[in-house]
Amino acid sequence: MVPETILFQSGIMLRRNPTKIELKLEDIQDFSNKLKENLDSRKTSGNKLSESSTSIEIPIKSRQEVIEERIGYNPKPKKPN
Repeated sequence: MVPETILFQSGIMLRRNPTKIELKLEDIQDFSNKLKENLDSRKTSGNKLSESSTSIEIPIKSRQEVIEERIGYNPKPKKPN
């Protein structure tokens, strides 16, 4: 057998047989249950946040406005004198 350093220096790669991944029905059911629990917890936490943050108004900028602000572009026309 040739040492690994010689194999890598010569550009030869060792080939492995592909491994088989088995997906069982139990795995699918566990995943769907966890997904439902996660969505339910997000819904309940989202309601709590929306109720508590009604007094704070944060201006929401569009994607275009964020880009224009970042590059320093001011789309307002100049007024002639």
